[in-house]
Amino acid sequence: MSSTDSVRRASSPPCHPPPSPKRPCMEPSNTLVVSPHMQHSLSMLEQESHELRLRIGEKELEGKGTAKSYPQQVQKYQLWFDADQARTAAEDSTRVPIPAFPVTAAKVSVFLHHETTCEKYKRGSKDLIQGSSLGKSHIAQVINALEKYHLNHAHSYPCDHETHVSLRRDSRIRAFESASKHHEPKRVEKSQTVKAAGTSSDTYTKAELICCSLWCLTDFSGPQYIFVGIRDRAMLLVSAATAFCGEGCRMLEWLDLFPATVPLDQTNEIQVLATCSWQGDT
Repeated sequence: MSSTDSVRRASSPPCHPPPSPKRPCMEPSNTLVVSPHMQHSLSMLEQESHELRLRIGEKELEGKGTAKSYPQQVQKYQLWFDADQARTAAEDSTRVPIPAFPVTAAKVSVFLHHETTCEKYKRGSKDLIQGSSLGKSHIAQVINALEKYHLNHAHSYPCDHETHVSLRRDSRIRAFESASKHHEPKRVEKSQTVKAAGTSSDTYTKAELICCSLWCLTDFSGPQYIFVGIRDRAMLLVSAATAFCGEGCRMLEWLDLFPATVPLDQTNEIQVLATCSWQGDT
């Protein structure tokens, strides 16, 4: 063998990498075996910690309007969804009722669609306002209430991924909330029209007004109380001939009435009984 060959062989890389140095073999660690009693204890500890969290959340809501309104919205959702699922299953034999809980984006979406078709109730009454609709603030409150319940009870469904995701991250929920904001100006305009129509429809008829005004001047105890009848008749006729905005109403007193002269044109004028509301726009 020539010296050149020996040099070439020494400088050329080896065909196979040299064997790596041997390392000591690590024995696999023993798997921790949890006894049934330990599993039960861990489960109870997890449940107790979430109960403490829910109590803290309830204390934070004390004294706030949401402490009452949120549970009402959740109960309303449950009643409607259970009834809707029962109806759906009765109409289609291939479907079975789906429980209202856990709260998911799909369930909340169909409930929000129902809410957008509902009419408003008169304040302090169970009578509906015909032609009205619920606004963006109501839709937002429904989402807030169900979102809070959804996140507060997510620990009860550890294997359900959807219960651990915020409702507002879902495109369906965002679509309903965005649509309610977009249609709010038209809804307000329509509600004002409905309110004006309701104001004129709830007034006395002409015959009823004449009967009531005469009663004020005939049914009182003695001549010394004539001024009481005149006062009552004036207040009745004034209220029947005056329209007030619902948000600007206030109690009118006798001193709020005063006679005034109103010019019709450059030569004619009329005498009127005017009202003055210092806390409103009347």
